[in-house]
Amino acid sequence: MIFKKEEKGQSILEVIIAMAIFGLVAASLLGFAMGGDQALLQGGDQAKAEALAQAGMEAVRSVRDSAWNELNHGQVSINNNSGYWQFSGENTTETIGKFTRTINLSDVCRNSLGQIVDCPGIYTDSQSKKITVDVSWPIRLGTTNSVQRISYLTNWNSRDWIQTDWSAGAGQSTWLGDSRFASGENINFDTTGQISLAQLGGNFSTSTWTFDQPADYVYDSNKIEVIGSQAQLKSISVPTSGGTTNPGFDTTATPWTYSDWERTNANGARLTSGGNPGAYVNISIPFVRNGGTASGFWQQAFTVNANIMAAATVSFNWRITSYSSSRLASYDIYVFADSAPGNPILGTEVWSRNITGTTNWATVSNIDVTSRLSSPGTYYIKIVARRTLNNGTGSGTNTAGFDNIQLNWNGNVISYPSDKPIINPANAFSSPGILYWSGFSETANKNGGEVYYQLSDNNGSTWQYWNGSNWVAASAANYNIALVINTYIDKFSTSSSNIMFKAFLSSDGTQQVQLDEVKIGYYGGSSGYETTGYLISSAYNLTDNSPVQAITWDEDIPICVPSCQVRLQVRTAPDAGGAPGTWTDWYGAGGGGTYFTNHYGELISKDLNWNQWAQYRVELVGDGNNAPILEEVRVNYK
Repeated sequence: MIFKKEEKGQSILEVIIAMAIFGLVAASLLGFAMGGDQALLQGGDQAKAEALAQAGMEAVRSVRDSAWNELNHGQVSINNNSGYWQFSGENTTETIGKFTRTINLSDVCRNSLGQIVDCPGIYTDSQSKKITVDVSWPIRLGTTNSVQRISYLTNWNSRDWIQTDWSAGAGQSTWLGDSRFASGENINFDTTGQISLAQLGGNFSTSTWTFDQPADYVYDSNKIEVIGSQAQLKSISVPTSGGTTNPGFDTTATPWTYSDWERTNANGARLTSGGNPGAYVNISIPFVRNGGTASGFWQQAFTVNANIMAAATVSFNWRITSYSSSRLASYDIYVFADSAPGNPILGTEVWSRNITGTTNWATVSNIDVTSRLSSPGTYYIKIVARRTLNNGTGSGTNTAGFDNIQLNWNGNVISYPSDKPIINPANAFSSPGILYWSGFSETANKNGGEVYYQLSDNNGSTWQYWNGSNWVAASAANYNIALVINTYIDKFSTSSSNIMFKAFLSSDGTQQVQLDEVKIGYYGGSSGYETTGYLISSAYNLTDNSPVQAITWDEDIPICVPSCQVRLQVRTAPDAGGAPGTWTDWYGAGGGGTYFTNHYGELISKDLNWNQWAQYRVELVGDGNNAPILEEVRVNYK
């Protein structure tokens, strides 16, 4: 019988398998542990991101509560550097540690039922905004995580200034009654609850050009500017400088001249040595037994051609070469910068010094005399010595020396184009059924210049002037003043029913010519409507400095060829003792000089915020056969 002995222990293969199994189990346990830590870490980042997203949303709400029209942005970031939340600018993001926060403000569009739909929809709701806040952060190389919060904000906490009637007419500069307005032209306000263009038919009417909107005119912007409701020559500023000459008296005293002042016993002389260095001039005043005052002065004329003075200074050296206190009441030296020659006037000096003894050469630098050279002209620098003695016996001469006397100035010469630059409306005025033109007038500040005119009946293709007997074709050198145009405009052609003027602003280069307004009168004899008209509301008191946020209105637009339109503008002003102060420019959706054209509503520029008074201006544009109608205006403010 064969017996098999059982071996104790493990084979090498069993050991390897056991180690492999152990490694897998250990790796799994380690992975579970590390995964748990990672999950905890990611969970903390997730919470931080959600908090940042919510904080961003609350910050936008805070901006909304301050001024709704601040939300007129796209992608923005926020900060509270000034102690309150504000946007940092367009197309910006914010980095907070490892997190990046982006805020997007989007328009809200609605359908005919007022329901929110994808834009464009039927209209954009100016009183709602969609706010999207995204916060992202890296979790490993090449991989990020993100949190997004979306909310809709509305302009619920605000007020509306509403006008629905204008039938009581014009003449109300500030808001008292709700059915009046400040002014208007070519507007029919007879029907309660609406305004429209005035009807033609046997009436005298006027069309006015007020130069409020640069885009309404054609001109060379290098020579003319339309600003502040004026068309005016554009100023040209050229640096210039000048001053006195021969400061050191090296070969002569000319152009300096000496004159006695209060007595004839003072003396002025040029000395060839002893100056600082070389030659200099002095003023010697000898003793006078019966007392009194003796004085003398050196002066030089110089010319200033600057309209705007930037700086003017005087520098010089002085020295007292002889001094006597015998019977002396006072001894002084002065500097004057005067606009007239001759004796100076005490109290108008620009510098003075009381003298008590002899001195070495002293330097006085850069005495400011800018305010004394206020306009172009001839001025005089004067260096004065003045001695007053008491009665009685005495002796001695007091002598003051002067050297290196220099006045320098610099500024700008302001001039204006002198080649008669022109400006004309971009479009002709048309009045279907006109019988004749009845008048022409201007409002202008010419300052010694002039404004000349030509007329056109074909939208500016050709131009005409009155040659003394007829309206004939004009060259660039043929034109008339407004008085002549007014006298003979009734003979100007009405066959095309339209008219346009061209204004030539004429200056000799020193005159600022400003054109404020042009009016053309006419008489119509057939049916139809004015093609343009405007109305300016009464000034409305918001009661405090407020943001003026949005404007909406109700309109009725007929079918027109080529088109009819209602367009509005808004401006604001600070309070000035219970009345409007200086008004801003007229603003539209694109800023100053533009219009609001979407009656569903548009945000008003935040440039108009934080004033107390508001005013709107409405323009109606028709085709002569039809007239748009405005029924209600709503200006939203906080």
